[in-house]
Amino acid sequence: SGNLKIGVEAPAIELTAAPPLLLSSHSDTYTIVNFWSAQDAASRLRNKKYADMASLEGSKLRLITICVDEDSALAKELMMIDNCFPSQSLFSEQVEESTFADYQTATGCRSFIIDPFGNLTSISPV
Repeated sequence: SGNLKIGVEAPAIELTAAPPLLLSSHSDTYTIVNFWSAQDAASRLRNKKYADMASLEGSKLRLITICVDEDSALAKELMMIDNCFPSQSLFSEQVEESTFADYQTATGCRSFIIDPFGNLTSISPV
């Protein structure tokens, strides 16, 4: 952890009850990893915007959303209200603490764009 820079390999997303998600295995697809919270309006709006982009026909985007809140029932309800259907939704209890540390979520909810080779191409907000 601590090595989040543009051009470096994105950390795998470590899961509690499944193999880790490796972000370099998607041939010509960019992956957006969006950490969000019900209390963070900007991250919730990004969720919807990214989900809409990823769902466009011919899109080369895959969206993984990770809710950092402990109340996954509320998060799931908000995703339904927002009409937000990402490629994959994860909730805090499904994700290992090491992933939150690797992606430095203590500094706030952020989004990461990862190229088809698994390298970080964008971090927002920086």
